[in-house]
Amino acid sequence: MNHLARRVLPVLAALLCLGGVALAAAAKLPAAWRAQLHANERAARQDARALLESLHLPAGVRRIAGEPRFARPLGGGGALDYAYNAGEQSWWESAAGPQSIIAYVEAHRPPGASILSTGSGGDSQTATTSLEVMFSWPPIGAQVYNRTLTLSVITPAHGDSAIVARSEAAWIVPRLASERVPAAVHDIELSLRIGGGPFGERHMRTRTYLVWRRTRVATIVRELDSLLTVQPGVAYSCPAEVGGVQRPELTLQFRAGPAGPALARATVYVFPGRTGASGWNACDPIAFWIGSRAQTPLTSRTFVRSIGRLMGADIS
Repeated sequence: MNHLARRVLPVLAALLCLGGVALAAAAKLPAAWRAQLHANERAARQDARALLESLHLPAGVRRIAGEPRFARPLGGGGALDYAYNAGEQSWWESAAGPQSIIAYVEAHRPPGASILSTGSGGDSQTATTSLEVMFSWPPIGAQVYNRTLTLSVITPAHGDSAIVARSEAAWIVPRLASERVPAAVHDIELSLRIGGGPFGERHMRTRTYLVWRRTRVATIVRELDSLLTVQPGVAYSCPAEVGGVQRPELTLQFRAGPAGPALARATVYVFPGRTGASGWNACDPIAFWIGSRAQTPLTSRTFVRSIGRLMGADIS
């Protein structure tokens, strides 16, 4: 993110116009694309069920039909199953202490899971308290991402605790074949505008690097074509930038020959060093054009660094 003073605004960074194609228009898209979308959805729904089933609770818990009344202020309810996101949940009750329940679950974490966060809360009016742990898993190929399992233990002033487990898995909207680099590309012009200082914004200069070897051109094209688009259905809080300030920028222009017009173009803001997050999400995506037509922005955690290494530039 930019270091300048910025206020945080809630941004729907993956509106349907940015992150893919609206559900209502999906029927007009190629059959292969629709088949992949449906396959990804099935995989996400199956994964959400499997994540919930992977939870290992201590002995003595009793399954209950749903959320107890006392748990509602802290239950974190709301829809789990919505556009591009599958969710499952189950409820239990237990006389065990909430700390011991959380400790047991953390000690018997589901296979392949990492602890993403822990937390606590309370309702002063009812003296109800809650403890929480959230697990996460890496994506499943280009099908499923945002894989999480959240366990909350909600304890009233008197009586047994309620336990709720919520799993979520989002399915990936695939990239259309028409959003790929044209086959006629044989040369790539790489331009990096960057300067000095910790954020590369002082006295910026532009240097250019021409890629013409067939194997290297093919590698860059293949890498760009493999990137995912900004996904719909996810809301990010992106910092609002102060206007009028140029940022370091990496540009790739794809041409049929060294002197020809750009058949496609990609740009992304960058940072010096290895701690930046350029291109990672919808706040700093990789903008992409085919000819003069803007395509769905792309995301990648590795693309900027990969091109930087090719140019001999330490950017991220």
